[in-house]
Amino acid sequence: MASKRIYYNVTGRDNEDYIFLDRNETTGEYTVRVGEDKAVSHFKWEGEQTVFSVEDFLASNPRYTAKVQRLISEFEAELAS
Repeated sequence: MASKRIYYNVTGRDNEDYIFLDRNETTGEYTVRVGEDKAVSHFKWEGEQTVFSVEDFLASNPRYTAKVQRLISEFEAELAS
């Protein structure tokens, strides 16, 4: 799987909120992974992650449409070269 960052934010020292566009290298399918990780101790993290189809994600988050389209174009350009 290859990934590109749509959104990433770190609060405090270790707490992360993220949105990644993932491309399945076998099928060529794109998905969006949304999640958060919170440090509960020095070596332990807890978090949740949800995977959406690109269409479902953009239906709920239209402000990311231009960025997602640009990242898909980048993936396609990398594959063409």
